Amino acid sequence: MTGANDKTAAWIVCPACGEDRTEPLGRKNGFAIWRCGACGLGYVNPRPQPAQLAEWYKKEYFVLAGATGVSHLRHGAVKLATATLRLKLLQTAGSKGRLADIGCGGGFFAAAAAAGGWTAVGLEPSPEAAGLARRQGVGVVLEAVPFADGRFDVVTLFDVVEHVSSPATCLAEARRLLVPGGHLLLEAPNMAGWLPSVLGVRHPFVRPPEHLTYFTPGSLRRLLERSGYRVDTLLTSAPKVLTLDYVLELSRPTNPLATALIGGTLGRWEALRRRPVKVPMDSLVALATRA
Repeated sequence: MTGANDKTAAWIVCPACGEDRTEPLGRKNGFAIWRCGACGLGYVNPRPQPAQLAEWYKKEYFVLAGATGVSHLRHGAVKLATATLRLKLLQTAGSKGRLADIGCGGGFFAAAAAAGGWTAVGLEPSPEAAGLARRQGVGVVLEAVPFADGRFDVVTLFDVVEHVSSPATCLAEARRLLVPGGHLLLEAPNMAGWLPSVLGVRHPFVRPPEHLTYFTPGSLRRLLERSGYRVDTLLTSAPKVLTLDYVLELSRPTNPLATALIGGTLGRWEALRRRPVKVPMDSLVALATRA
Protein backbone atom coordinates (compact mmCIF):
# COMPACT_ATOMS: atom_id res chain seq x y z
CA MET A 1 0.00 0.00 0.00
CA THR A 2 1.30 3.45 -0.89
CA GLY A 3 2.32 6.11 1.63
CA ALA A 4 1.31 9.68 2.33
CA ASN A 5 2.35 10.92 -1.13
CA ASP A 6 -0.54 8.97 -2.64
CA LYS A 7 -2.93 11.57 -4.07
CA THR A 8 -5.93 9.55 -2.92
CA ALA A 9 -4.87 9.73 0.75
CA ALA A 10 -7.33 11.67 2.91
CA TRP A 11 -6.52 14.35 5.52
CA ILE A 12 -8.61 14.02 8.68
CA VAL A 13 -9.10 15.76 12.02
CA CYS A 14 -8.35 13.89 15.25
CA PRO A 15 -10.35 10.63 15.29
CA ALA A 16 -10.84 10.82 19.07
CA CYS A 17 -11.81 14.43 19.78
CA GLY A 18 -12.37 16.11 16.42
CA GLU A 19 -9.71 18.81 16.93
CA ASP A 20 -7.23 19.76 14.22
CA ARG A 21 -4.25 20.85 16.34
CA THR A 22 -1.30 18.52 15.83
CA GLU A 23 2.44 18.20 16.32
CA PRO A 24 4.62 15.87 14.24
CA LEU A 25 5.78 12.60 15.76
CA GLY A 26 7.75 11.35 12.76
CA ARG A 27 7.49 9.27 9.62
CA LYS A 28 7.50 5.53 9.07
CA ASN A 29 6.97 3.36 6.00
CA GLY A 30 6.29 6.52 3.97
CA PHE A 31 3.51 7.79 6.28
CA ALA A 32 3.48 10.90 8.46
CA ILE A 33 2.40 10.40 12.08
CA TRP A 34 1.03 13.23 14.24
CA ARG A 35 -0.08 13.76 17.84
CA CYS A 36 -3.31 15.61 18.66
CA GLY A 37 -2.60 18.70 20.73
CA ALA A 38 -5.96 18.40 22.48
CA CYS A 39 -6.20 14.75 23.58
CA GLY A 40 -2.80 13.21 22.88
CA LEU A 41 -3.96 10.68 20.28
CA GLY A 42 -1.38 9.70 17.67
CA TYR A 43 -2.56 9.09 14.14
CA VAL A 44 -1.44 8.75 10.54
CA ASN A 45 -2.39 11.78 8.47
CA PRO A 46 -3.18 11.78 5.61
CA ARG A 47 -4.30 8.17 5.59
CA PRO A 48 -5.41 5.63 2.97
CA GLN A 49 -8.99 5.64 1.77
CA PRO A 50 -11.34 3.11 3.42
CA ALA A 51 -11.76 1.24 0.14
CA GLN A 52 -7.98 0.78 -0.14
CA LEU A 53 -7.79 -0.58 3.39
CA ALA A 54 -10.72 -2.91 2.81
CA GLU A 55 -9.06 -4.44 -0.24
CA TRP A 56 -5.74 -4.80 1.59
CA TYR A 57 -7.26 -6.68 4.54
CA LYS A 58 -9.43 -8.77 2.27
CA LYS A 59 -6.75 -9.84 -0.20
CA GLU A 60 -3.28 -9.32 1.34
CA TYR A 61 -3.10 -9.03 5.14
CA PHE A 62 -3.65 -12.74 5.82
CA VAL A 63 -1.99 -13.91 2.62
CA LEU A 64 1.31 -12.19 1.81
CA ALA A 65 4.48 -13.74 3.23
CA GLY A 66 5.70 -11.66 6.18
CA ALA A 67 2.36 -9.91 6.74
CA THR A 68 1.23 -9.65 10.36
CA GLY A 69 -2.04 -11.43 9.64
CA VAL A 70 -0.16 -14.52 8.47
CA SER A 71 1.66 -14.61 11.81
CA HIS A 72 -1.66 -14.37 13.67
CA LEU A 73 -3.02 -17.40 11.87
CA ARG A 74 0.20 -19.39 12.36
CA HIS A 75 0.20 -18.91 16.14
CA GLY A 76 -3.36 -19.81 17.04
CA ALA A 77 -2.44 -21.52 20.31
CA VAL A 78 -1.27 -18.28 21.94
CA LYS A 79 -4.26 -16.42 20.51
CA LEU A 80 -6.61 -18.97 22.04
CA ALA A 81 -4.82 -18.77 25.40
CA THR A 82 -5.12 -14.96 25.44
CA ALA A 83 -8.80 -15.28 24.49
CA THR A 84 -9.49 -17.21 27.68
CA LEU A 85 -7.95 -14.34 29.67
CA ARG A 86 -10.20 -11.80 27.98
CA LEU A 87 -13.31 -13.92 28.52
CA LYS A 88 -12.86 -13.54 32.27
CA LEU A 89 -13.56 -9.81 31.91
CA LEU A 90 -17.03 -10.62 30.62
CA GLN A 91 -17.97 -12.31 33.88
CA THR A 92 -18.95 -8.85 35.12
CA ALA A 93 -21.25 -8.40 32.11
CA GLY A 94 -23.93 -10.73 33.46
CA SER A 95 -25.34 -13.93 31.99
CA LYS A 96 -23.99 -15.35 28.74
CA GLY A 97 -25.85 -14.45 25.58
CA ARG A 98 -25.19 -13.42 21.98
CA LEU A 99 -21.69 -12.21 21.10
CA ALA A 100 -20.25 -10.75 17.89
CA ASP A 101 -16.48 -10.63 17.41
CA ILE A 102 -15.76 -7.95 14.79
CA GLY A 103 -12.51 -8.59 12.92
CA CYS A 104 -12.36 -12.12 14.27
CA GLY A 105 -9.32 -13.19 12.23
CA GLY A 106 -8.87 -16.93 12.63
CA GLY A 107 -11.81 -17.10 15.04
CA PHE A 108 -9.84 -17.93 18.18
CA PHE A 109 -11.76 -15.65 20.54
CA ALA A 110 -15.14 -16.58 19.07
CA ALA A 111 -14.27 -20.28 19.45
CA ALA A 112 -13.27 -19.75 23.09
CA ALA A 113 -16.48 -17.80 23.73
CA ALA A 114 -18.63 -20.54 22.19
CA ALA A 115 -16.85 -23.14 24.33
CA GLY A 116 -17.62 -20.94 27.34
CA GLY A 117 -21.35 -20.91 26.67
CA TRP A 118 -21.81 -17.82 24.50
CA THR A 119 -23.69 -17.85 21.21
CA ALA A 120 -20.83 -16.40 19.18
CA VAL A 121 -20.42 -15.25 15.59
CA GLY A 122 -17.41 -13.70 13.87
CA LEU A 123 -17.22 -10.93 11.29
CA GLU A 124 -14.13 -10.96 9.09
CA PRO A 125 -13.37 -9.56 5.60
CA SER A 126 -10.56 -12.02 4.75
CA PRO A 127 -11.64 -15.32 3.15
CA GLU A 128 -8.41 -16.97 4.35
CA ALA A 129 -8.93 -15.99 7.98
CA ALA A 130 -12.65 -16.77 7.82
CA GLY A 131 -11.85 -20.20 6.45
CA LEU A 132 -9.67 -20.99 9.47
CA ALA A 133 -12.40 -19.72 11.80
CA ARG A 134 -14.97 -21.96 10.17
CA ARG A 135 -12.70 -24.95 10.56
CA GLN A 136 -12.83 -24.24 14.29
CA GLY A 137 -16.62 -24.37 14.18
CA VAL A 138 -17.16 -20.58 14.23
CA GLY A 139 -19.93 -19.06 12.15
CA VAL A 140 -18.35 -16.21 10.18
CA VAL A 141 -19.93 -13.45 8.14
CA LEU A 142 -17.92 -11.89 5.31
CA GLU A 143 -18.25 -8.36 3.94
CA ALA A 144 -21.14 -6.17 5.17
CA VAL A 145 -22.76 -6.55 8.56
CA PRO A 146 -26.21 -8.08 7.96
CA PHE A 147 -27.51 -7.87 11.51
CA ALA A 148 -30.40 -5.78 12.80
CA ASP A 149 -30.02 -3.13 15.47
CA GLY A 150 -29.70 -4.42 19.03
CA ARG A 151 -28.92 -8.00 18.03
CA PHE A 152 -26.06 -8.74 20.47
CA ASP A 153 -25.42 -8.63 24.19
CA VAL A 154 -21.66 -8.22 23.68
CA VAL A 155 -19.54 -6.94 20.81
CA THR A 156 -15.77 -7.45 20.86
CA LEU A 157 -13.09 -5.54 18.96
CA PHE A 158 -9.66 -7.05 19.57
CA ASP A 159 -6.81 -5.20 17.87
CA VAL A 160 -9.20 -3.65 15.36
CA VAL A 161 -9.77 0.06 16.06
CA GLU A 162 -6.12 0.95 15.49
CA HIS A 163 -6.40 -0.56 11.99
CA VAL A 164 -9.55 1.08 10.64
CA SER A 165 -9.74 4.38 8.77
CA SER A 166 -12.40 5.77 11.14
CA PRO A 167 -12.41 4.38 14.71
CA ALA A 168 -15.53 6.45 15.51
CA THR A 169 -17.45 4.84 12.63
CA CYS A 170 -16.35 1.38 13.80
CA LEU A 171 -17.52 2.09 17.36
CA ALA A 172 -20.82 3.48 16.09
CA GLU A 173 -21.47 0.26 14.17
CA ALA A 174 -20.60 -1.81 17.23
CA ARG A 175 -23.00 0.31 19.31
CA ARG A 176 -25.76 -0.21 16.74
CA LEU A 177 -25.41 -3.96 17.11
CA LEU A 178 -25.67 -3.87 20.92
CA VAL A 179 -28.82 -4.17 22.97
CA PRO A 180 -29.42 -1.22 25.31
CA GLY A 181 -27.06 -1.76 28.21
CA GLY A 182 -24.99 -4.22 26.16
CA HIS A 183 -21.24 -4.42 26.54
CA LEU A 184 -18.28 -3.63 24.31
CA LEU A 185 -14.95 -5.35 24.98
CA LEU A 186 -12.12 -3.65 23.11
CA GLU A 187 -8.34 -4.05 22.94
CA ALA A 188 -5.69 -1.81 21.36
CA PRO A 189 -1.98 -1.05 21.88
CA ASN A 190 -1.19 1.44 24.66
CA MET A 191 1.16 4.09 23.29
CA ALA A 192 1.51 5.61 26.77
CA GLY A 193 3.26 2.47 28.01
CA TRP A 194 6.87 2.89 29.07
CA LEU A 195 8.50 1.22 26.05
CA PRO A 196 6.32 2.92 23.39
CA SER A 197 6.94 6.22 25.18
CA VAL A 198 10.71 5.66 24.99
CA LEU A 199 10.91 4.33 21.44
CA GLY A 200 8.26 6.53 19.81
CA VAL A 201 7.83 5.75 16.12
CA ARG A 202 10.57 3.10 16.34
CA HIS A 203 8.30 0.89 18.46
CA PRO A 204 6.87 -2.19 16.69
CA PHE A 205 3.35 -0.96 17.55
CA VAL A 206 3.94 1.87 15.07
CA ARG A 207 3.55 0.16 11.73
CA PRO A 208 1.50 2.11 9.18
CA PRO A 209 -0.48 1.44 7.08
CA GLU A 210 -1.45 -1.50 9.30
CA HIS A 211 -1.80 0.66 12.44
CA LEU A 212 -3.28 4.07 11.68
CA THR A 213 -4.30 5.29 15.16
CA TYR A 214 -2.22 5.21 18.36
CA PHE A 215 -4.18 5.35 21.60
CA THR A 216 -3.36 6.45 25.11
CA PRO A 217 -5.71 5.61 28.01
CA GLY A 218 -7.12 9.15 27.99
CA SER A 219 -7.68 9.36 24.24
CA LEU A 220 -9.35 5.93 24.13
CA ARG A 221 -11.65 6.83 27.01
CA ARG A 222 -12.52 10.11 25.28
CA LEU A 223 -13.33 8.37 22.01
CA LEU A 224 -15.51 5.76 23.73
CA GLU A 225 -17.46 8.37 25.65
CA ARG A 226 -17.96 10.51 22.53
CA SER A 227 -19.19 7.37 20.76
CA GLY A 228 -21.96 6.67 23.28
CA TYR A 229 -20.32 4.31 25.77
CA ARG A 230 -19.73 4.36 29.51
CA VAL A 231 -16.29 3.01 30.35
CA ASP A 232 -16.58 0.50 33.21
CA THR A 233 -13.04 -0.93 33.19
CA LEU A 234 -9.88 0.29 31.46
CA LEU A 235 -6.75 -1.83 31.85
CA THR A 236 -3.49 -0.23 30.73
CA SER A 237 -1.11 -3.22 30.88
CA ALA A 238 -3.30 -6.22 30.10
CA PRO A 239 -1.45 -9.55 29.92
CA LYS A 240 -1.16 -11.69 26.81
CA VAL A 241 0.08 -15.21 26.27
CA LEU A 242 3.07 -15.16 23.91
CA THR A 243 5.93 -17.29 22.67
CA LEU A 244 9.32 -15.92 21.71
CA ASP A 245 8.85 -17.35 18.22
CA TYR A 246 5.67 -15.31 17.78
CA VAL A 247 7.27 -12.11 19.09
CA LEU A 248 10.28 -12.48 16.80
CA GLU A 249 8.07 -13.14 13.81
CA LEU A 250 6.05 -9.98 14.48
CA SER A 251 9.09 -7.79 15.12
CA ARG A 252 11.11 -8.92 12.10
CA PRO A 253 9.60 -6.46 9.55
CA THR A 254 10.18 -3.35 11.71
CA ASN A 255 13.24 -4.39 13.74
CA PRO A 256 15.21 -6.82 11.57
CA LEU A 257 18.62 -6.33 13.23
CA ALA A 258 17.39 -6.84 16.80
CA THR A 259 15.27 -9.78 15.69
CA ALA A 260 18.23 -11.42 13.96
CA LEU A 261 20.44 -10.90 17.02
CA ILE A 262 17.94 -12.37 19.48
CA GLY A 263 16.92 -15.15 17.14
CA GLY A 264 20.55 -16.07 16.48
CA THR A 265 21.40 -16.10 20.17
CA LEU A 266 18.42 -18.25 21.16
CA GLY A 267 18.03 -20.18 17.94
CA ARG A 268 19.31 -23.42 19.45
CA TRP A 269 16.82 -23.35 22.34
CA GLU A 270 13.71 -24.51 20.51
CA ALA A 271 11.80 -25.41 23.67
CA LEU A 272 12.42 -21.93 25.08
CA ARG A 273 11.32 -20.20 21.89
CA ARG A 274 8.05 -22.14 21.78
CA ARG A 275 7.14 -22.00 25.47
CA PRO A 276 3.94 -19.98 26.08
CA VAL A 277 4.32 -17.29 28.76
CA LYS A 278 1.76 -14.86 30.21
CA VAL A 279 3.34 -11.43 29.89
CA PRO A 280 2.07 -7.98 31.00
CA MET A 281 1.86 -5.93 27.81
CA ASP A 282 1.42 -2.30 26.86
CA SER A 283 -2.16 -3.12 25.89
CA LEU A 284 -5.35 -1.21 26.57
CA VAL A 285 -8.40 -3.35 27.31
CA ALA A 286 -11.69 -1.54 27.84
CA LEU A 287 -14.99 -2.97 28.99
CA ALA A 288 -17.71 -0.42 28.24
CA THR A 289 -21.50 -0.29 28.38
CA ARG A 290 -23.72 1.11 25.66
CA ALA A 291 -24.94 4.32 27.32
